[in-house]
Amino acid sequence: MSQQGSDGYGIPPLVWMRTKYKELIKRILLFDKARSRGFYDYNFLEQCLDNFFRTKQGNEHRIWSLLVLELRHLIFIDGTMQPSDSLYDLF
Repeated sequence: MSQQGSDGYGIPPLVWMRTKYKELIKRILLFDKARSRGFYDYNFLEQCLDNFFRTKQGNEHRIWSLLVLELRHLIFIDGTMQPSDSLYDLF
């Protein structure tokens, strides 16, 4: 039996994150519901997002991880979102 690793899903191309999905990413991560969880220092998160979008500084893996975590909370913990829901309709 061979053992194969799983790479999972990769992050979207940076150009998408910095253009097409920029406002959506910011709305989801800085949404009141996300802030109310108290998981993060949101002032620091705002700085990271600003640096990422303004200066093209890295952090795409961190931002993507936080985005996926928040979406999973909305679906599996809060139950306020279904996997088939349009993010644009919710935020």
